[in-house]
Amino acid sequence: MMNISGMRLTAPKPVSGEIQRERLVLAIKENADKIVYIHAGAGYGKTTLLSQLASSNDHTVWVMLDGECDVFSFLNILCSAIKQCFTKYDFSPCEFLPFEGKKDFISIVANAFICSIERIHKSFTIILDDLHTIEDEMTKKLFTCILKYKPESMNVCLSSREAPWEELISIRIRGQIFELSQNDLAFSKDETFQFLGFEDMNIYHTTEGW
Repeated sequence: MMNISGMRLTAPKPVSGEIQRERLVLAIKENADKIVYIHAGAGYGKTTLLSQLASSNDHTVWVMLDGECDVFSFLNILCSAIKQCFTKYDFSPCEFLPFEGKKDFISIVANAFICSIERIHKSFTIILDDLHTIEDEMTKKLFTCILKYKPESMNVCLSSREAPWEELISIRIRGQIFELSQNDLAFSKDETFQFLGFEDMNIYHTTEGW
């Protein structure tokens, strides 16, 4: 596999004074059977929330995406992250290079990847941060196919600056996506007071949690 920076495969460490988003972490866990999709602009706390989720879960696979430009670079970083969590995991995307260009290429690779996941006999969560950096259409099709047929043991949590891809709409319509938007990431009253260090309802109502 390609050499990938360890920082991209490791959840950020908590920062001193960081507000714990316990209610959102709980909401995500209660909907773990769905694909969790968090979307909001830069600076709204998506990565912080995901890092807190990661620290509260066993067997978490973390990937910070960076515009992987094709199916193989996407699978390489994803498989590297899984192997970091499960050292015996084995899947080599390069073995499917001969199938590239074939009409059923995406189905072949997606099915093979899913079969490799099914050999992991533990439940785990894959967290993909910065999904919006992925623009390659084939990569989007591959990942959508994986999401549609993912094993029950594999939970998926995604973050993006954009609403779900068009390719994910059919999954969304079936009610299989749990979304948290910019409004959901606003601080609650208690979180606001925790951040301020004192209670002030006027500030809370004025800022609306921001």
